[in-house]
Amino acid sequence: MNRIRCWRAPLYLLLLLLFVLSAAAPSALAQNDPTIVKDSIRFSPFTSTCSSCKGYVLRWWPKVTFRVNGPIAAGSQLHVEVFAPGSRKPWKAFDCRTGAIEAGSWWEVEECGRGESEDDKGVFYTGLIEFKIGMRNEVLGTDMTLFTGKAKVGKTTPPYPTAAGSFLYYSDYDWHIPIGLVYLAPGNGVPDFFPPRLFAEIWLRGKDPNPNSFHVFYQGKEVAKEKACTADTYGTDDSRTKSNWSKVTCEFRMVYKTSPDPQHMSADAPVQDLSKNPGEYEIKMLYKGELARSAKFTVAADGSLDIGIATANKMGENVAIVPVKVIGSQDGVWDRLAWKTGAFFGNPLTGFTAPP
Repeated sequence: MNRIRCWRAPLYLLLLLLFVLSAAAPSALAQNDPTIVKDSIRFSPFTSTCSSCKGYVLRWWPKVTFRVNGPIAAGSQLHVEVFAPGSRKPWKAFDCRTGAIEAGSWWEVEECGRGESEDDKGVFYTGLIEFKIGMRNEVLGTDMTLFTGKAKVGKTTPPYPTAAGSFLYYSDYDWHIPIGLVYLAPGNGVPDFFPPRLFAEIWLRGKDPNPNSFHVFYQGKEVAKEKACTADTYGTDDSRTKSNWSKVTCEFRMVYKTSPDPQHMSADAPVQDLSKNPGEYEIKMLYKGELARSAKFTVAADGSLDIGIATANKMGENVAIVPVKVIGSQDGVWDRLAWKTGAFFGNPLTGFTAPP
């Protein structure tokens, strides 16, 4: 009897192990599914005239852009569904340009929805508009939801004569103003043998705000300065309105994760090697000659950044999400609490708190 007991005890353990592995199998497979890069999603109400309406009346239909991390199997079709308030049936459904890619690569959908000629099927809706990004594959018999969000659509009076009751429409990005991104990436136009450079993305209210400069501080000392930053603007189709937001991206050309080979650098180039200078850093932004933003981030001993919040929230990219302190009144009136519920289209961040 004792021998039988000794034999059966490992068998129970084996059965338990098989049960655990079988229960974990779906999660392991799910990790191989494509994922949406959340910070790449842009929901834009595309304003158009209504040809059957009296006067120059404006309506809108949706345009969605986003990026997908692979793999995307051959025969797959990315698609977007948009729902009118209170409706479970899609108001608009679009198939997006889709390509087959391997794991480790990504696919960008530049515009899904815009270009439709049915002007008279536009709407006047404002408020929270739900949308879904999915991917179906007829060969595999699958149709999975990759992202569900809610865009806050608003309206504003056009800065030109138009029919009564006609407005320009926009998606509200106030939620992004206190949320910044810092990351390491290959420099633009730089050979592959150079180590990754430091980049930062900070949001402002306004059209192409063209900040004066970005400054990087380490232990109270300025170690880098840049003026040639780029801005991508979202909001209404007319830059003269106040309902526009700009994502300003700055590449710090002399801040590297590790030092470049000296033979490829000028002898007096003031390179900041993050791996040799770990600790807390601060980025300050001047706008219209005044200090407008401050964002702090931490560098590890190997020069890497803390991507914990991005990982915990399944952002789909290796970035450090940093709180951005808004200084001054250059942005005008904006919703300072929008990040709590509206971040990433109704998918607020766990572990993130905006500065007061």
